[in-house]
Amino acid sequence: MAEESSEKRKDELRVVEEPVEEVVRLDVAKIDPLEKKGKIASGIVASSDGEEDEEQQDIPEKMTFDPETDWLEDDEERGKLAVPVGWFVLLGAGLLGVLVWGAFQSLSNRNDTGDSKEGTNGEGASEVGISKTLSPEVEHAKAEKHFVDMEKVVANFLAAKSVEEKAKFVRHPERVLPLMKEYYESHEIESLTFKETSEYHVTSLDQRPFIALMVEVEDGEGVPVLVEDLPGGMLVDWESYVCYQPIAPEKYVEERPTKSYNLRVYVKKDHFHTYEFSDESEFECYRLTFRNSETILYGFVKRSEVIHQKFRNVFPKDREDLKLPMILKVRFLEGGQATRSVLIEGLESKLWAFVNDPDEIVAPDEEP
Repeated sequence: MAEESSEKRKDELRVVEEPVEEVVRLDVAKIDPLEKKGKIASGIVASSDGEEDEEQQDIPEKMTFDPETDWLEDDEERGKLAVPVGWFVLLGAGLLGVLVWGAFQSLSNRNDTGDSKEGTNGEGASEVGISKTLSPEVEHAKAEKHFVDMEKVVANFLAAKSVEEKAKFVRHPERVLPLMKEYYESHEIESLTFKETSEYHVTSLDQRPFIALMVEVEDGEGVPVLVEDLPGGMLVDWESYVCYQPIAPEKYVEERPTKSYNLRVYVKKDHFHTYEFSDESEFECYRLTFRNSETILYGFVKRSEVIHQKFRNVFPKDREDLKLPMILKVRFLEGGQATRSVLIEGLESKLWAFVNDPDEIVAPDEEP
C-alpha cells in the first residue's frame, strides 16, 4: 500500500506542460453527435424515457445531447485528461529559488529587532535594514537547529502508526482529528521511515510562513509535505498531505448537492459556457480537476462580484495557461440543468491548506 501511494506521489512531482490550444466551442443546438466521430459515445445518447441505452444499435434522427459530456469526450480524444500534476511543485512556482533559512528567520524576527533582511541562496545575497543583530555564525547555527527540529516533526508525523499519534504533529488538531478518524476508516495509515529532505522551499500564504518539502523515505519514493512554521514550533498540514475532500469527487458529481462545499482542486482558465452559465458576459469559466480522480468540473465566477478580481489577480491575461492548486467554495445551482458546472462562491486558499482554522473564523454577521 505504501509502495503504491509513493509511486502516485512521485508522479505528482512531474510538471506537465500542457499545450495551449485554441478550441472553438460550437453552439449546442448546432452540434450533431453523429458528426463527432464514427460512433455515438456513451452518455450522449439517451432513450426517450431519459435512461441510457448502451446496447442501442439503431440511431434515431433526433436524440438528447449533453454538451458537457461531449466536451469531456473531445478532450479525451486529444489526450488532454492527464493525471493532475503534483501540488508540491506548484507550491514552489513563482519563487526565485530555494531561500536560505537564515534570511527567512531574520524576516520573521524583524518586529522584535527592527531589522529586515532578504537574501538568496549563494551569491547575490542582499540585505535591507539598519544593522545586523546576529553574526553569520550564530545565524547559521540557528538555521541548522531549526532545520533539524523541522525534520524531527516530519519524521514523527510520517512514522506515526495511529490517528491519535499522528494528530500530535498536525495543524488545527481539534478540527482535523475527527476528519482524520473518518478518513482512516477507509484508508490505511502509512507508517513511513524518514531518510532525508531532498527539496526545501520557503513560501507564504497570506504572509504566514510555510515550508514545502519533499522528503525521502525508506522503501519508497519522495513524499510531499507542507509545514507551517509557528512561534511555538512546526506542524504538518495533514489536509494537504492526503488532499482531504469533504466529499468524493465522483459522489459530488453524481449527487449534485446545492449546499456549498470546500473542494481541493487544480484550477485552470477555460472558456466553456453552457446551460445556466451560457452568458459569457456574466460568467468567467475555470476548469477544475482533482488529484487521483478523472472527475472534471467547470466552475463559474460572476464577473460582477469581488471574487472575479481575485481570480484575475491569480490568472492574469498573460498567464491564463497556469494550473494551480486551490481550495474553492462551490455549489450546484438549484434546478440547474448543467451536470458538471458549479458556481464558485469563494476562493478559500491559493494552496491546499487553510491559513486559519475555518472553525475559528467568525462571520461578519456573527461578530458581537
